[in-house]
Amino acid sequence: MPFDPAASQERLVLLAVRGDPGERAAELARAVACARRAGALSAWPPGRRPGRSVLVLLPAARLTAVRAAVAEEFRGRGRPVPRFLNIAVAGAARREE
Repeated sequence: MPFDPAASQERLVLLAVRGDPGERAAELARAVACARRAGALSAWPPGRRPGRSVLVLLPAARLTAVRAAVAEEFRGRGRPVPRFLNIAVAGAARREE
């Protein structure tokens, strides 16, 4: 199945929580729930084991709203605001001869 966020007007971002390692799993779950309520389509861990970050797929038009909602929720609790890092999706690697 082709994955082309630009063509479908979707964005892929990495959402990373900060703070106490013992609280990261709960904070990450909270950030994902907030992002989903604000319009994110999906979220999943970038590797085999859950950690301090998730990949989030969202409509490009909802990027600002999702970031703002997550930041507001964390600031309101006096917690460090999670980082949102843009992911550039490139085509598959290929050999040219």
